[in-house]
Amino acid sequence: MKIHNLESYTGVELASFGETQAAIRHRLSNLPRIVVGENDSVSHDYYPDLGMHVHYEAGVCVFLEFGPPAYPLYQGVQLLYRPFSDVLRELLKLDEAPELNRSGLRSTKLGISIYAPGSVEGQSERVESVSLFCASYYRK
Repeated sequence: MKIHNLESYTGVELASFGETQAAIRHRLSNLPRIVVGENDSVSHDYYPDLGMHVHYEAGVCVFLEFGPPAYPLYQGVQLLYRPFSDVLRELLKLDEAPELNRSGLRSTKLGISIYAPGSVEGQSERVESVSLFCASYYRK
């Protein structure tokens, strides 16, 4: 399990927004990597040992996604492997008005998205993935 401390609009210790694909690949060169859409303007690298997807636009990191075996924390709050209702309660202390949808939430204030399918209906589904995005990602 790899702990990732998420920083709003910045990234994590292993990958920062605005950083080039070449720099991130060099830093993580000792880890197995799966490349998706390498010849496209939008591509991403998946690092299975970290549970981390690094998404790029025009060769620059813009979006990070975490799933098992990752252990993403935001200001000390565990976001993955918990019921959505628990995570929502914690995040409402930091952002009183996140955008809720059928698959979880997005907080443009915090720069975080939570994926928990079926969460709005019962709010008890477990969080399946956590994403962190750069400031301009949803302003296109």
